Amino acid sequence: MESARILRAASTGCRGVPVVEWHDWEVLDAHELALGEAEGRERIKVVPREEMTDIALKRS
Repeated sequence: MESARILRAASTGCRGVPVVEWHDWEVLDAHELALGEAEGRERIKVVPREEMTDIALKRS
């Protein structure tokens, strides 16, 4: 199955796609909550995909 091969490749980052796992998402979630707390809000969403993955994967 070609689709299974593509999904497997994407999930392992073989195609250069950043893989964000659950613990990475928790890092991003905590970051958004901290941004919001500083402004008296529940959270401030990080919208740009590259910025989200950089934060989640601790590259920024």
